[in-house]
Amino acid sequence: MVELSRERIVVFSTHIIEDISSSCNQVAVMSDGHLRYWGEPRNMMSIANGKVWQVEVNPGEVEAMTQQFVVIYHMKQGDKVRLRCLSSEKPDHRAIEVKAVLEDSYLWLLKKQDHEQHQ
Repeated sequence: MVELSRERIVVFSTHIIEDISSSCNQVAVMSDGHLRYWGEPRNMMSIANGKVWQVEVNPGEVEAMTQQFVVIYHMKQGDKVRLRCLSSEKPDHRAIEVKAVLEDSYLWLLKKQDHEQHQ
């Protein structure tokens, strides 16, 4: 695909966001007919810097967290649940900032769009 892309534009659609970072020099994120991002994948990752958090909560707190924040994933860890979420501010006093990956930035772009539509 790399050789093919030297001579023409290649449209590559995938649900596995991390495939993009190793396969593409440029990436475009479109949603509802609008271009949300155009540029290099490594620059796109910086969009979510400082907005990705991990926090361990009690199982009874999970629903409230998913209603307040964009929860990327949750995993049971013993008697706690580990959440990875997006927030422009620290979502909980127990939360720690974690390194953003391309998928985090993609979800942040979509979250920003959803927020703008509901204002």
